[in-house]
Parts: sequence; C-alpha cells; structure tokens
Amino acid sequence: MGAAALLAGEAAEQDTARRRMVRRLRPGHLVEDAARRERVARVLGVLAAGEAVADKLPLIPPRTDPLPLLGRAAIGGLIGYAVAEIDDQSPVLPTLAGAAAAIAGATAAYYLRRSLRRRFDLPDTLLGLAEDGLVLAAGRALARRSV
Repeated sequence: MGAAALLAGEAAEQDTARRRMVRRLRPGHLVEDAARRERVARVLGVLAAGEAVADKLPLIPPRTDPLPLLGRAAIGGLIGYAVAEIDDQSPVLPTLAGAAAAIAGATAAYYLRRSLRRRFDLPDTLLGLAEDGLVLAAGRALARRSV
C-alpha cells in the first residue's frame, strides 16, 4: 500500500517525489512508461485507498492467507523490479527480495497487530489505522531521502 500511495499521492511532496523518480528513469523501460502516465497514478491511488478500507473489514481474510499473501508478494516483486530498472541492474535478485520482503512484512505486521489487539484489548480498526499512518509516514520519509 505504501508504495502505491507514494506513486499515486496527491500531496505536493508525494508528487514531487514521483516526478524526481520519473526523471531518473530511462526512456523505454516498463516502470518509466507506467510512472509517466497519470492514469496509472490514479489507479494506484484507488487501489491503495481500497486496500486501506478493505483491510479493516471483518469479511476480508487475513493477509497471511495464501491469496492475499500472493498479491502482496507480486506487488513487492514489482517494486523490486522497478528498483532494479532504476539502478540499471539485473532484476532477478531485487524482484525476489521485494517479494520476500512483502511476505515477511505482511506476516510480521499481522502477528504484531494481533498481539497488540490481544494484549491491550484495542479495536482492530484502530490498530489498522495506526498501521496505515505509520506506513504512509515511513514511505514519505523514504521518498524524500531517496529520490
């Protein structure tokens, strides 16, 4: 969600970070073509918002179930591929690392949130909102430093 929100963000700092990233990309690459299209940014924003809302609904399966985990791994792999393309390196290792990081992050966040909910008797929705806020804040901080 954080990466999609950063790419699709409406805030001035997010837009500036996205434009800086696009300037670093070489013409003709998959990520460059996608990042330059405003429609892609809007779709990513809608997907990020949808994920943020759906994550709080009780009917949505845990992120550690196979299908949601596969989706997160695919997005993590795509981000790893994008990083490799930006840095002009072979995409194999960054793609695998991105997928693995997405799986590890989703699993760790799930168990941390579950543990906090049980220990402090906090509503899951509140913990989900706090998690989203932390992800967005960290993403913004990383975007300002790395682009």
